[in-house]
Amino acid sequence: MKQHLENTLSGRLTIPCILTALALTAVDVLLAVYVLPVVDGWVTALCMAAAGALAAI
Repeated sequence: MKQHLENTLSGRLTIPCILTALALTAVDVLLAVYVLPVVDGWVTALCMAAAGALAAI
């Protein structure tokens, strides 16, 4: 009986852990696909603007 309870508990804990890991992975992918290019674009634009400002001086 005790073994059965332990198996049930570990089974219940494993599924949320897997789902959480999948959710985090999905968030990472979304960040990498959508957010990073935007941030990268802003950083590039700022660097170019700073370089242009320095060149003008």
